[in-house]
Amino acid sequence: MKRKKQMALFAAFALGIFLLAGSVLADIRDRSGYEQLKDAIKLAATNCTENYQSFTAEISVVLKNNGQELYSEHNLMRYDRLNGAKEDTSTTKAPDGGGRSYYDYLDKNQRITKSSHENSYFVINYEDEKNTPLITKEDNPFNSERVQDMERILDALVGALKEQVVVIENADGSKTLSGKLSEGQIPTLINALASFLIKQELNSGRNGLINLASDIYIGEVWGTAKVNEDGCLENIMGTTTISGLDTEGLDSEIVLEALFQLSEVNTTKVVKPDLRGEEVVTRLERDFDKAYKPTAEKFVGKFKNDILMEEGGRFIKIGERRLEITRLDDAGVQGSYYEELLAGYEKYAGPLHSYTFEAKFSCDGDDNNAVLEGATEEGVGVEGNIYFNGRSARIYLNHGPNRENSNVIDDNDFYPDFD
Repeated sequence: MKRKKQMALFAAFALGIFLLAGSVLADIRDRSGYEQLKDAIKLAATNCTENYQSFTAEISVVLKNNGQELYSEHNLMRYDRLNGAKEDTSTTKAPDGGGRSYYDYLDKNQRITKSSHENSYFVINYEDEKNTPLITKEDNPFNSERVQDMERILDALVGALKEQVVVIENADGSKTLSGKLSEGQIPTLINALASFLIKQELNSGRNGLINLASDIYIGEVWGTAKVNEDGCLENIMGTTTISGLDTEGLDSEIVLEALFQLSEVNTTKVVKPDLRGEEVVTRLERDFDKAYKPTAEKFVGKFKNDILMEEGGRFIKIGERRLEITRLDDAGVQGSYYEELLAGYEKYAGPLHSYTFEAKFSCDGDDNNAVLEGATEEGVGVEGNIYFNGRSARIYLNHGPNRENSNVIDDNDFYPDFD
């Protein structure tokens, strides 16, 4: 499921809070609490994407303005790598009091989804069993160069804050790390960076969740985390208070609360929902290559689009472009292109207004794209490509130079001609 932009923003901002909170966590031994926390977060990411057979992860984010909740999102995710199943439930509350929930279940044979805005469960049954892993090491964000660069920048920003110490060793071998930064302890550079990000990402330019406009500074950062005896993060919770003046010059205080918790490691069970008595819409999802690979049955025939022109301040139709596919097989395509102009508009024909062509499918694995070569009746060569879109029943034709008159609108998309 693709998450809303706001949630992605909050998650990234929350991670910054967690790590910033970790900057005040230092161990009195050789390795600081800051480094221990980073190691624990990285180990949790590695375990979830590579080592754990199953786990449950919970993420919650709450944004408040002057004590009033503006936005919240809660995600509960269950992964069962052994049985190839996962379940994701998310709930959001918006500033206007509205909200939305979304449910997503996935296994090797089907997918089940439901939104609170819909009455039905949507069930997609796969034509062939899918053996693609639900989560892999490529999903580990710490394997990306971008996050690694961000980590190095953060290390530089933290600086001497690593020296503050609050680390508790528990009797079971786990550790509790906690820390707090007040306004005077937060470096000017971090405040400047926070001000920039808030203005760019959270203010009116991004749906206007908050309206801090000036004198923005971080008033307080507080965080606590638990690391198990193996050094892996179990949970982390952070709160950041950001103050400033809003667009009307009034004092405003923003509080961001975030929680991450990892549980039921190697004991999580993902159970397919029981849909008896529910309204269900079912469809079959075919393999993409099979479903959308161009075939003669779909694409041998006539296609067209309108030739439009701007005249007298409005759009008018001055003719039609026609594309005919006469042969299509695994080797390639054969066909012709020509333009039919209405009486009085013949002079607006394109430089390649009529030609025949052959095209060979690309050898780069794209079974929908073919490299085109052809010639006009006058012997002028034509080069380009032709792309078949089985999902939208369209053909995209790119065949070289456009016409000289800029008032004529070029259109490379062709749709079936059923006339």
